[in-house]
Amino acid sequence: MARPYDWSNRNMPQNAFIVSVLNGGSLQDIAKCVRYFGSRQVVSRLNDVDDPLLHRIAARKVGNAVIAIESANAKA
Repeated sequence: MARPYDWSNRNMPQNAFIVSVLNGGSLQDIAKCVRYFGSRQVVSRLNDVDDPLLHRIAARKVGNAVIAIESANAKA
């Protein structure tokens, strides 16, 4: 990860970690979350992003990450 999202709590619950990454907005980190936790799990946490602008940005980045990962998996 590009940022230490769980620096204060190494035992942070999975859903809280995903929401922290979504709020952070880093495409690279969002893509890593999608790859590690799965698209269904990450998409299900989008509604926990409170700020409307951040929600739209995160949703777009999650969508782009899912498309890229599915495309890469199809080629493999």
